[in-house]
Amino acid sequence: MPKSDLMWALNKSMRSNGVSFSDSGNFIRFQPYNDRFYRMKPTIKIEYCPKCGWLLRAAWMAQELLTTFTDDLQGVTLVPSEVAGRYTVHIGETLLWDRKREGHFPEPKELKQKVRDVIDPERNLGHNDGKTAV
Repeated sequence: MPKSDLMWALNKSMRSNGVSFSDSGNFIRFQPYNDRFYRMKPTIKIEYCPKCGWLLRAAWMAQELLTTFTDDLQGVTLVPSEVAGRYTVHIGETLLWDRKREGHFPEPKELKQKVRDVIDPERNLGHNDGKTAV
């Protein structure tokens, strides 16, 4: 079944229950109560190299993100990589950070800014929005 047909069938089924579903898959609107749109909370995936001993670093970064984005994230998943030396951070299908591409591990401030730019670009991160040292 083509994706458009599947979306149409899903939308039709949900409408019969008072719920509509947008084609982009990013929003669900609950019709019976009001016209406010509710954004589905994203999950962040941190893939780390267990052979390199990077579990603690990944757990620390997960804690930083969950503390800062308490109400905005579904969760943070830690995934041991089968590829040696990998440390990547994804939000949904979007790659936010790749240690090999960037040349270093992300600082919490850098990663928080990248996450913020995806989930809520207008959000002020307080002291984390200061100028980044070059």
